[in-house]
Amino acid sequence: MNSEPLRALLQHRIEQAHETLREAIILQEAAAYRGATNRAYYAMFYAQQFVAAVESYLREQAFI
Repeated sequence: MNSEPLRALLQHRIEQAHETLREAIILQEAAAYRGATNRAYYAMFYAQQFVAAVESYLREQAFI
């Protein structure tokens, strides 16, 4: 993967995780625990997508 599209993908993934985590905190502070749990789950999911993209890139680099 070209470095510029990869950089954009990684930026998108980590911003998505941060934004969703902020939503979880807001919901938790409002005692909306079910919504907070949902948003926290998705924050972790998006963070994992970030890690998976990095791992994929590193694996590609190892075989070049």
